[in-house]
Amino acid sequence: MRTSKGLRFAILLCLPALALITFIVMGGIDNKKSPVIFLRNRAVSKAQTKEVKTPPKKSQKTTTVDMRMSRVTTAANMSVSVFNRSHVYQVADTLLLKIVARDANGRPKSYGQDFMVAKVYTESPIKACTGGRITDYGNGTYIARFLLSWPGNLAVSVKLIHSSEAVQVLRSARDLFSDRRITYCRFLDKKSNISEWTRCTFDPNSKMNPTKICDFSQRKQNVTWVCQKPKDIHCDFMVACKNNREVGVELLKKMITDEDALLFNSSRVNQEIPNDLRITVERSHNPDPLKGRHLPPCGPRLPETTSEGYWYNNSWNSLRCHSHQSLSSLSIYKCLQNKTFLILGDSTARQYYTYLKQFDDSIKIDFIFHNFPRTHDSNYIKSLSYAADMIDRVVGGPNVVVILSIWAHYTALPLETFRSRVYGIRHAIERLHKKYPDTKVIWRTGNLREHKILVHFLHNSNWFAYQLVLEAKRILSGLNIFIMDVWEMSICTNYLVHPEPNVIKNHIDLIFSYICPGFIKDLSRLK
Repeated sequence: MRTSKGLRFAILLCLPALALITFIVMGGIDNKKSPVIFLRNRAVSKAQTKEVKTPPKKSQKTTTVDMRMSRVTTAANMSVSVFNRSHVYQVADTLLLKIVARDANGRPKSYGQDFMVAKVYTESPIKACTGGRITDYGNGTYIARFLLSWPGNLAVSVKLIHSSEAVQVLRSARDLFSDRRITYCRFLDKKSNISEWTRCTFDPNSKMNPTKICDFSQRKQNVTWVCQKPKDIHCDFMVACKNNREVGVELLKKMITDEDALLFNSSRVNQEIPNDLRITVERSHNPDPLKGRHLPPCGPRLPETTSEGYWYNNSWNSLRCHSHQSLSSLSIYKCLQNKTFLILGDSTARQYYTYLKQFDDSIKIDFIFHNFPRTHDSNYIKSLSYAADMIDRVVGGPNVVVILSIWAHYTALPLETFRSRVYGIRHAIERLHKKYPDTKVIWRTGNLREHKILVHFLHNSNWFAYQLVLEAKRILSGLNIFIMDVWEMSICTNYLVHPEPNVIKNHIDLIFSYICPGFIKDLSRLK
């Protein structure tokens, strides 16, 4: 007991000394000359410390970026499940898929606006496919709806085209930057041989002095188009226009941050959401329930349906209107007799011109590329006309067909610019039908397309294109025209701004079903 008391007394005497040593080691006194440091509760010599590698600290900026990117919708972590589960479905049943969005850490998202496309398909023994319509519930949950249109063991594909975070960047770029595609036009005074390039825009702002602009706007056609006035050249002497790509690239740096650009990496766009779903569909008791439905003839004011249609052995089967597939060259020729075509728009419209001309060079058909905006250079300014101008010049009639496909060059412009042009076209169609009510007019919507680099997404994103589809259908609704919506058709095909020949053929089949309904009906009876 005495020894124990003595030991305890000695320990008490040592405590102040231990405290002082600890204070020095922890940095309370300058101890640079100290031969040892403490690491993980043990002494380590200076020589030993050289072998200890301390991980580099991340900068606050890097940590913040990582944190934000961890909250981005990530396809690999999302889930797809059957909402109305059944062991077996029948043709004409509705399939509902539930899609749950999750971020990079697997956490469910609490908000929506992710941009996706969905399809169900078979590869063998029949190659068939149909696109689904996705409803966004605004809380990270989505429902994709499909009309099951053929029997078989169907696979499911859901692609995240853009995360909601990327969509927000695209929306901001569209709404805040009126000129994502920078246009300059050349004015030339041939007498003095003086020329000057000036900036032109569809969106004049308060910074532009109205006395120092060349105003080429047209109220009747609902077109706004102005240029900075050249110093010593008259406005009438415009001879060419082009897009300044170098200035456009510089603008991109102002448009989005480096962090925003990460949202458009190849690993974050057009990503498949993993699933192993298989949907068994059997024939209905009704031999052919879909074809047994009474569909209206292809034409104006078609009612809304749950599906535009489906691909079956490379042929499009419309579920919106009664169409005919695989017309022979002879039947096409007979349909084209006495018809006059005016095709207006961009290069997607020119595909129809090229397709129709192959049957007979004598067909009365003209193609006219629309006026600005254009992504390519233009050297014949005075020969350019707006679509509304061309429609006003049409001498219509029952054998006159006007086809419009105007969308691909508008994706890099504010939505209001597209709206104003389509309203101008609507008014022109109304004027045409007032004079020639039986003139046939067709509006072809946009389709999914390919992208390669960042600037393509910021100018031509499929999200932009889809907004134009919705706007055009809204503005043109109620008119006596055939709105040919090809967006769902493109979900099942390769994403190309210029669809492949077989896709164009199926577009033309729909057009013929509208412009030659009596002939199509007679042809069907002969089979």
